Amino acid sequence: MSDYPIKKPEFAYPHLLVFDTLALLSADKSKRLQVWRNNEQLGECYIPGATYAEISRISQDRKNADFESAKEFLEFVGKGSRYKIQPKEDNRQIPLDNEKDRQILACAHRLARENPNSVIILVTYDRTMKGLTGQSGLPNFCTLAAKDLSDWFFLDYYRGKVPQAVDDAYQRMKRLQPANSNNHKSANDFPKPNIQPHNQKSQPKHQIPHHPKPPKLKGNSQSWYKNQSPQNTSKPAKKPGLNPLIIAVAAACAAIIALAAINNFIGNNSGTIVAQAVTDSKPVDLTPANLIAKAESSIIQFQNTKEPSILRQALNELQTLKNQQGLRLDKEGEQRLSRLKHKYAIEVLASSGQKAEAVKMLGEIPSSYSDYKSVTKSLNKLKR
Repeated sequence: MSDYPIKKPEFAYPHLLVFDTLALLSADKSKRLQVWRNNEQLGECYIPGATYAEISRISQDRKNADFESAKEFLEFVGKGSRYKIQPKEDNRQIPLDNEKDRQILACAHRLARENPNSVIILVTYDRTMKGLTGQSGLPNFCTLAAKDLSDWFFLDYYRGKVPQAVDDAYQRMKRLQPANSNNHKSANDFPKPNIQPHNQKSQPKHQIPHHPKPPKLKGNSQSWYKNQSPQNTSKPAKKPGLNPLIIAVAAACAAIIALAAINNFIGNNSGTIVAQAVTDSKPVDLTPANLIAKAESSIIQFQNTKEPSILRQALNELQTLKNQQGLRLDKEGEQRLSRLKHKYAIEVLASSGQKAEAVKMLGEIPSSYSDYKSVTKSLNKLKR
C-alpha cells in the first residue's frame, strides 16, 4: 500500500457501497481483512439487514464452507469498522421470490432514494439482481461484482477513475441535475413500500396570508396561530398541558429505575426491564441498526460464554426503546427482542430454577414471533 498516494482522490459524487452476502464472504482467506478495509476507502459501506442476518446464521454453522469467513467478518465489524448495518426491510413491488435478495435490493433502493447526490453501488455476483438494476428507474443506482470492486481499488481508484457502471451513473445524474437541482423524483418501477396518502385539499388562494408570519413562540406554535385567526378571536388560547404520553413514559422510566435497584439488591438473573402499559397512535420508528446488531452479537457471545448479563443488556436496551415508543417496535426490532426473551427465559431463568420468572417473560412474547410454537411448548412444559 505504500506505493499509493496518501491523499484520497476526489470524485464527482460520493460512493455508497451495499453488499450482499457472497460479495463479502468470497474474499480470499489470506487477505480478506485487507479487502474489507479497502472497501472502506472506496466509499461508505452498508450491510443490509438481510445480509447481516445470513452472515450471522452462517457463523453458527460449522459445516458451512463460509463459516470461518462469516465468523471473522462479524469480529471485524464488532471491532469498530466503518460498515453501517441496516435494519431488515422489504419491498413487495420488487419482482423477486427470493426474500433475502428482495430485501437486499429494497435496502439499496431506499438508500438511492434517500441519497440522490450519491452513487449507490450494489456489490453482488447475482445475475438476477444485476438484471433488475436498470428496471429500478433510479439514475444513481448501479452494480459491481466484488472482483470489479477489488480491481477498481488496485488499478484505477487512486488515479481518480471509476468503473464503467459507476461512470454511467455519473452521466445519468448529470443529465438530471439541471432540471432537478439537488433532488430528483425518478419514474421508479418499484414504488416505495408504505407510501403515505397525500389527499390533502389545498387552501383557497384568498386564505393565503400576505402579512408577515407570526413570531415563533415557545410551545405549540400551530395552536398559537390558530388562536390568532379571525375565527378564533373570541376564544382564549388554551394553556398547554402536559402530554399524557410524556407522563406515561416518565412513569415507565421511574418504574424501570426502581426495578433495576431492586434487582441489583436481590442479585437474581431476572433483572430485566419489564413492559410498561403505554400506548399511542403515532407511527413507530425503525429500530436503530446498532441495537439490531447488538442483539445478534449478544446471542453469539452468550453461546460462547454462557454469561447472562450479555443477553440481559441487549434485552434491556430493546425493551427500553419499546417502552418509550408506547410498547411498540418495528417488525425487525420486535423479532430481535422476542428472540432475546425466548433465549433468556429458557437458557437463563428456567435452567436456574426460576420457572415463574421464565413463564412471565415467555408470556410477554407476541404470537408474531417467528418461533412462537417453541414458546408455546416451553410455556406448557413450565406450567405443569
